[in-house]
Amino acid sequence: GDFTRIFYFEDDTINEYSFKDVNEAMSFIVENISFFSMFDSKKLYRFLLANGIRSKLTVKEDVMLAAYVANSGLQKYSFDKLVTYFLHMVCDEFDPASEAYYMPKLREKVVSLLIESEQEHLYRDIEMPLALVIAEMENAGVLVDVDGLKEYGDILEEEAQAIEQQIYMHAGKSFNINSPKQLGVVLF
Repeated sequence: GDFTRIFYFEDDTINEYSFKDVNEAMSFIVENISFFSMFDSKKLYRFLLANGIRSKLTVKEDVMLAAYVANSGLQKYSFDKLVTYFLHMVCDEFDPASEAYYMPKLREKVVSLLIESEQEHLYRDIEMPLALVIAEMENAGVLVDVDGLKEYGDILEEEAQAIEQQIYMHAGKSFNINSPKQLGVVLF
């Protein structure tokens, strides 16, 4: 999306950086990215890659990704849901300034959980580098051989029908293979 301001937390102070255009914003981000603790680095990587910026793409911390590693069983990883879950605070809506305020608290909590559960290595050495790789893959996309997929689907359909006929032959009669009740009668 279009950016006009960046809020960041440094030395116990919420700082705001405003800029005139997207190029100025990207320049600021790229120059300072190694210091960022942010939420959803993959989204930033995709934005930068889409605008032709590939160098110096290393986010220090990704709180959303750390939260995923700390607890991969959550249904949603939105900022407000994670603040509620990890910090036990009920949050309705966040603006950029309040996100900048809660970000270090959430980061501290989630990273401490990673250390306690001995998952910090997984987060830093595997998941963090993968965020950039996945962003690159999503930006590049994939080529799909539609005709080849259809042809392969037809082959699989023929094989499934042949196997189905073998099942009927061994059972001695035709029945609904997808019915647990009918399959139980045939087997037992």
